[in-house]
Amino acid sequence: MTESSPQLLRHLVEQCLDRWEDGGESVVSVVCADHPELETRVRGRLATLVNMGLLGEPPSRDDVPERLGDFRLERVLGSGGMGVVYLAVQESLGREVALKVVRPDLLLFPGARERFQREVETISRLDHPGIVKVHAFGEEKGIPYFAMELVRGISLADLLGNLHKRGLGGLSSGDITAAVAEHTATKPQPSTTASEDWVRTVFRLVETVARALQHAHEQQILHRDIKPANIMLAADSRPLLLDFSLARTSEASDLTQSGALLGSLPYMAPEQVLGAHDRINATTDVYGLGVTLYELLTLHSPHLGSDVEETRARILEGTPLPVTRLNPRVPWDAETVCLKAIDVDQQQRYPSVAAFADDLRNFLEHKPIAARRPSTGLRIRRAAQRHPAKATALAIGLVVAIGGPILFGFVQQSYAKELGGALRETKAQKVRADGHLADALDAMSHVLGSTGDSRFMRLPFVDELSRKQLETAVAFYHRLEKSEPGDIRVARAMVRTLVRIGSLRAMIGEADAAERDLLAALA
Repeated sequence: MTESSPQLLRHLVEQCLDRWEDGGESVVSVVCADHPELETRVRGRLATLVNMGLLGEPPSRDDVPERLGDFRLERVLGSGGMGVVYLAVQESLGREVALKVVRPDLLLFPGARERFQREVETISRLDHPGIVKVHAFGEEKGIPYFAMELVRGISLADLLGNLHKRGLGGLSSGDITAAVAEHTATKPQPSTTASEDWVRTVFRLVETVARALQHAHEQQILHRDIKPANIMLAADSRPLLLDFSLARTSEASDLTQSGALLGSLPYMAPEQVLGAHDRINATTDVYGLGVTLYELLTLHSPHLGSDVEETRARILEGTPLPVTRLNPRVPWDAETVCLKAIDVDQQQRYPSVAAFADDLRNFLEHKPIAARRPSTGLRIRRAAQRHPAKATALAIGLVVAIGGPILFGFVQQSYAKELGGALRETKAQKVRADGHLADALDAMSHVLGSTGDSRFMRLPFVDELSRKQLETAVAFYHRLEKSEPGDIRVARAMVRTLVRIGSLRAMIGEADAAERDLLAALA
């Protein structure tokens, strides 16, 4: 390697980048001690990185370098962990583009630059109306870049920011049209269809994105950073998927340092949070799109916590609030589709983005959806995993859910042996009172029957309603016990109700209360 070789110059720049956080510009003299003749050129390269906003402080929207190669830079469109996006003009073709320059320090490890070039080349071959086109890519003065189709519109992230201010009430497809028009300072484009309710609007939008993502997957390309900021709404409100800068071909190894967590944390799948690179596949993109769907339906993130660690913990636990608790207007089937896409277990998610898109379409066409809710047994097992100390109580709940009649029979038989004699002795004196008691028990049994009705279980806030109903029943039986001490019918009804409320608490993760109720039933 000669002193004047480009490889040596790049090597020295990379050494400075690797040590920049330790000493800033002072590291240049140290790194170039053996090659003082290159120090000026190294400083020049680093100054370019600073001016481009790729090193040091984030770039100012008003302080923009004049050009980069064939591109004349106009203004900053945005910046993030991977680099900076500029509005630029490709002068040789006279066209406006979104030019993304990539932080070189992300490509310092062996073979990274070559792999980056191969992957951008692969992405540039994607040809789908729902994917922003990559026009050109290359490297200038040691700075990797790629030029994308310029989309004038609003990102889903900006749209959600606007909608948060007004809330869910009365949202429809017209709100998207108005937001796009306001953001682009254009007149709203006339719609060819009547205004749709918000849930159907969101499902239609996400299905369009899913079909575009399906095209990428068919080319063996994963996105790995699906989030609202990477979905643009064009002037005609058409969604476009962009920024495959974290993408990789399915056969290639990761374009990240080992264990690095790139992407926006609240939208990352559990396997990404864990750094389990060998588990990242199509279901990872399904998850990111599912989180986006959840946020569009509710205007809330399913896992966002007060800090990074709390957010990570919520993602790994995988128990977001039910969609219908945040937006009661969301139908049962729509919530089921959304929750399947963001299941913490990859095996329980849609196996492909195509399957996800098909179920979104099923809902839109009022067809039966393929998704199913986790079984009672699975929900209880997951609750036990989240609360190991309460596993015994939760296991009791699972046994009850599966083999309830056996337990009921056992408890009933025990009460019969213990109390049967006393009842026979006083039977003649209590005939009239028994008649009134039977009526009261029948009435309460009729009220509680709805908690097992499948139609009732589809209603919003069902867990809370069921719990309150069952708690009311327990209080009722306690009062009967005081007025009719030792009556086996009251005891049986109390046991059945305690078992039902205990099982319900177990399924929704209230481990302490579940243990209390289930053990009370066995007492």
